[in-house]
Amino acid sequence: MASRLNKEEVKLSSGAKLEKMFQSWLSPQGIDFISIEAEKAYRERATRIKCSIQMKIPDRVPVIPSVGFFPAHYAGITSQQAMYDIDKACQAYEKYTFDFAPDAHRGPYGLGQVYDTIDYKLYLWPGHGVGVNLPFQCVEGEYMKADEYDALIQDPSDFWMRVYLPRIIGALEPFSKFSPFHRVIEIAGVGSLVSQYGRPEIRAAFEALFKAERKL
Repeated sequence: MASRLNKEEVKLSSGAKLEKMFQSWLSPQGIDFISIEAEKAYRERATRIKCSIQMKIPDRVPVIPSVGFFPAHYAGITSQQAMYDIDKACQAYEKYTFDFAPDAHRGPYGLGQVYDTIDYKLYLWPGHGVGVNLPFQCVEGEYMKADEYDALIQDPSDFWMRVYLPRIIGALEPFSKFSPFHRVIEIAGVGSLVSQYGRPEIRAAFEALFKAERKL
């Protein structure tokens, strides 16, 4: 449930922006409800969550459980299948949603092939490093070093692009070789920026992202 802000919305106060977001929840565009009852139930849930965020008293406490791989097991498939077979994963989470009727949920997993393609290193998942029915396992490591706080604070986007992401995503390791983007201040910096994309390893990194996107 998110909405993008256009130029006019940027001028709104924080409270007005929040209210506009809530209205996009309550009146979503492009959604055809299967029945009047379904639309009514959706609006009740959205209103319930809205009231809770605004510290008001809803009709009842919203139920938004963190269910992990329970919907997969409930539907009779393995956690690995939920990671690698998006059709089965969607069917499993649909069954869970209809049977238990939570007020909201995060949706199915099914990104195993994406993680494989980009060589994601921060976690292990069913079928990749842990058993077919085991949960995610964080791979502990020093992904940010003690002397890097100043760099993060000074330019968070640069730190994420050239330092953090190359450490946790193997396919993006070549991004660490980019020169800082903030050096492109005037015309003289444009050539050096563009020339970086001619490196085979940089092109390979982008190709991995393009390939991963096609698996979504």
